[in-house]
Amino acid sequence: MLRRMPYYYHILKDQIQLTDLCIKEKEIQRKQSSRFAGQFLRLGVDGGQGCSGFKYQFNFDKTLSEEDHVLLNNDQPLFAVDEITLRFVQGCVVDYEDKMIRAAFYVFQIEIFRKVQENPNAEKSCSCKVSFSPKEGLI
Repeated sequence: MLRRMPYYYHILKDQIQLTDLCIKEKEIQRKQSSRFAGQFLRLGVDGGQGCSGFKYQFNFDKTLSEEDHVLLNNDQPLFAVDEITLRFVQGCVVDYEDKMIRAAFYVFQIEIFRKVQENPNAEKSCSCKVSFSPKEGLI
């Protein structure tokens, strides 16, 4: 069961989007394993990790804090990021990819012309879609 904290969190509107595949996979994993029951997907950024300097961290969580920005589905938390992470991933889309080499959640941004581009807050990104270097001024 999701533990609600005694304070309010922020609601994500257009800052980050989840693809339908990401939402579907999150629900499949939650239903297939009792350890994910009542949990939401959390995205974090870990500095000093990965081949580009910062690494995306996806986890299932059940605790919200007042610094969290939350995407709701039927009034239940579906996805959350903290205030610091939001600075690094604002404008991104979170998707799920299932390929022979790996199956994982990842971050990208869709441009107007349907060109897939990495995180708009990244100076450079790794081709593995797991790590990035933030633009000047974000750190």
